[in-house]
Amino acid sequence: IAAIVVAVSVLLWNLRNDQIARSEEDLESLVLVLSEQIDRTFQSIELLQRDIIERVDSLDIASPEQFAARLSDEATHNFLKGRISVLPHVDALVLSDPNGKLVNFSRYWPLPQITFPGEQMRFVTEPELKQFVAKPLRSPSNGQWSLPFARRITGFDGELLGAVIGVIKLKYFDDYFRSVAGTHDHSISLFDGDSNLVTRYPADEAMLGRALGNRAVFRL
Repeated sequence: IAAIVVAVSVLLWNLRNDQIARSEEDLESLVLVLSEQIDRTFQSIELLQRDIIERVDSLDIASPEQFAARLSDEATHNFLKGRISVLPHVDALVLSDPNGKLVNFSRYWPLPQITFPGEQMRFVTEPELKQFVAKPLRSPSNGQWSLPFARRITGFDGELLGAVIGVIKLKYFDDYFRSVAGTHDHSISLFDGDSNLVTRYPADEAMLGRALGNRAVFRL
C-alpha cells in the first residue's frame, strides 16, 4: 500500500509539473502574440504622426502663431479625418499649440473649444522630450476612455510649435483582450513604462492610470 501511495504521489507530482510547464509555454506564446499586436497598433500611430509632421515641415512654419493660423482650417481637418478613416483603433488625431489649446481635430468641424490636460505642458518644461504616452483619460469630447500618444512638433529653427496627438480607443484593447482571455480564462493587463495601468480585462475603471510598480510582478 505504501509503495502504491508513493508511486501515485510521484505520478501526480510529475503530472502537475508537466501541466505547469505547458501552462507557462501557453502563456509565453499568448504574451508574444499580444505584444506583437499591441506594438503594431502603436506603430500605426507613430506613422500617422510622422506623416503629419512631414506635412507641417513642408509649410516652413516659423512660430506657434503661424502653426495655429495655418493649420486650423477645414482642409487640415479633412486631412486628419481621412488619415484615420481606415484605422478603427484610432479615436482621433489632434493638433494643439504649446499650451494645449486645440488647433485642429479629426473628429468635429467646426472645431470645439478644447484645452487638453496639463500633461502636454511637458513639451514646454522638458525641452529634450520628443514624445510621450499620457495616462489613460476620458476624452473631453465624447467621454470615452482613451490613450493619448503625444509627439513634439518643431519649426525649422527648432522652436516648439505644438504637438500632434494620436488617441487610441481603449475599447479597442478591451475588446481584443476579451476575445483572447475569454477562451483561455485569463486576465490581461497593459501597463506603460512607468507601471501605470493602461487597461485590463476584466475591466476595472477605478484602477486605470494608477501606478502599480510596487506590485510583486514588477519586482521579478
